[in-house]
Amino acid sequence: MQQLPSGGGMLAVQADQETVQPLLEASEGVVALAAVNSSHSVVLSGDEDTLAALQGELEERGIRSRQLTVSHAFHSPHM
Repeated sequence: MQQLPSGGGMLAVQADQETVQPLLEASEGVVALAAVNSSHSVVLSGDEDTLAALQGELEERGIRSRQLTVSHAFHSPHM
């Protein structure tokens, strides 16, 4: 895993999969749905810059999210 590319991250989002799906389609191949923790909690994973932009979009929509402290973009196209 240490040989994987840097620049990846993960974002915990307080929303359901259907809400984030359009955002994922717009960033296909760069960010992916990494986990569905509950009906209103998902994790996105992928390129840090794209995740930061998605976090801004989510904030504008009133959807809470937070970046996770991880070494790589697990469960993403980076892997």
